[in-house]
Amino acid sequence: TRGSLIFYGASVGEFWYDLDLVADTPAPKVLPQMECELGRWTRQFIRLYNPTDEPIELEPHNSNPNNFTLEVDPAKPVVLQSRSSLMVPLQFLPSALGSANHTAEITFCSETLGDWVYLASGTGILPQPLDPVMVSAEFQSNTSLIIPFRNPFDEAVIVDVILTDQKQFLHKISESVIKQSITTDSAFCLLLKHPHNILLAPRATLDLPLTFAPNRMELHEAVCVVSVRREDGRSWKFGERDMKVETMDGDSVERSASRTSSGGLRDVRWIYPIHGVPESHPVKDASRAASVECQARNRVEERLEVTLMGAAPSSAGGYPNPMKTRAITPVDAQRPNTDGVIVGEGNTVTEEFSYEIEFESEDAQSQLEHSLGLSLVRKQRDRVSGVVVLIFNLIFAPAKPLRHNVELLVKSATGGVWRFPIRLCATEPTPDDIITIESVGLNKESAVAFRLTSQQSHPVAFHAYFVAGSDPEFQVFPQTGELLPLGTNGTQISISFTP
Repeated sequence: TRGSLIFYGASVGEFWYDLDLVADTPAPKVLPQMECELGRWTRQFIRLYNPTDEPIELEPHNSNPNNFTLEVDPAKPVVLQSRSSLMVPLQFLPSALGSANHTAEITFCSETLGDWVYLASGTGILPQPLDPVMVSAEFQSNTSLIIPFRNPFDEAVIVDVILTDQKQFLHKISESVIKQSITTDSAFCLLLKHPHNILLAPRATLDLPLTFAPNRMELHEAVCVVSVRREDGRSWKFGERDMKVETMDGDSVERSASRTSSGGLRDVRWIYPIHGVPESHPVKDASRAASVECQARNRVEERLEVTLMGAAPSSAGGYPNPMKTRAITPVDAQRPNTDGVIVGEGNTVTEEFSYEIEFESEDAQSQLEHSLGLSLVRKQRDRVSGVVVLIFNLIFAPAKPLRHNVELLVKSATGGVWRFPIRLCATEPTPDDIITIESVGLNKESAVAFRLTSQQSHPVAFHAYFVAGSDPEFQVFPQTGELLPLGTNGTQISISFTP
């Protein structure tokens, strides 16, 4: 690029300089080192800035696509508008422990601005226990799940798969996945025919099929451990960093690998905690679902009794009617005498329960959340059968006609889930008034007017209309607007009649 520069002074005259400008290729920029567990990926962003007044196109190149990936469309160039910047995501997927060959040269080539080079590097570290895999199944039934395991190494490995629910073994692996109040049993089963000495090719995937068959209404926990070792029997070389973690009691334990006598790694382990949640059998018979009906702009209050099968071992069998509604017992009436105890009183029953209403859609929720109230009145358990009964107070006060199905979801502190369907129906309300308009002659308009408020402390939007099938001689004005709040004269609504 050529240019000139002139300095002028009245006493000394003019100085003129001829400029020959040469732009060098920018030096490679070193990106922050990335660190990621084996089997996972992480990302950072490369900031690209166009300092020119014209848009430019950049052609991306990656020298190590095995471990690094640019999250851009490879078939299209990266377009940078003038005087603008762009953040380009760069993924890192380690294929070995340590630094290994985790380096890459990321180049963005431009015809006008030359090559922009970024140097990326990463470190693969030992895997930590993953987030729990959640699975649910009906009580005394079963379901299956598949955990996909991908060999992250660039070499073939030998895989051993262990499924355990032994609390002592869990403690040795990861104390963070144990809850002392929760017990485990053989509700889980690994369906691999040969779970040991499985040869897995580089970057290949092994599906781990499991079944979950709960026989108690409580949370079940297990751990699936995938142990990987080299096919040739050699150990992996790796430093002390990330080999040890602190447990809750301050002790240091090895959980993601085992050491050899020479200090290498004999194997690398992936730990998959599994949480199984049992759910009650769905109520499929419509006659057994609770039904609550109320006239719109009215209010009904009823008792809802639900029976929790399986909450105790002795109540695992069926029950003729898991839920029902009834009228509220009058204050001066004698409550029926039941041979039961209140849940939570003394040490008779230790389960505690939480509950919520699940709506079938967002529209149903918007219509019902301010019209439906539910509170737990009493919890009791039969001394003989162990059946737990929860008694709720249900208030239904719909503002307009509707018909929806909802579910009462009950959860125990030990992990069981019960679902109870409820049908809610709001019928047409009683008319507020009968408006009589006397005609003043054919093709002549007569009208009446009245005022309405929002019945609240703030204005409320409204839409006024005649229902389908009404005679066209009637008109309403205004059709939309806001009802003024309480304490005001209200909004005037006019109805005209032109016979």
